[in-house]
Amino acid sequence: DSKDIRQTGAKQTFKPTKNGDYYVVVRIAGCQSEKSDNVNYTATGLSYISNDIELLLYPIPANNFLKIESDKILNFRILDLNGRELYVGNEVESTTIQVSSFESGTYILEFNNEGVIEHRKFVIQH
Repeated sequence: DSKDIRQTGAKQTFKPTKNGDYYVVVRIAGCQSEKSDNVNYTATGLSYISNDIELLLYPIPANNFLKIESDKILNFRILDLNGRELYVGNEVESTTIQVSSFESGTYILEFNNEGVIEHRKFVIQH
């Protein structure tokens, strides 16, 4: 179930939105290449875009560390599923958090996006 990705221009990038096999076909001046070999893509992080913010969490599941990247400066907290605060991050665009001492399980990243509190779940697995 491969996907044919059609883009125009001199420089192309493509970020898959779901797991699957992908290939490339180059088209120049009416000529077309053969399909490239398939490349299997399996997501290893979570990317969120909402309320004018782009947020990336990886690797998922996290083991020893969790990387958080955003296109805006954020204040955030990591909560367990009971709402207990486990970690606080202030005024960061990018940070790496050691999570090796956290139990395996599901956690919540809570962040303040220009006065709107948002929540994203992620998994830690040892």
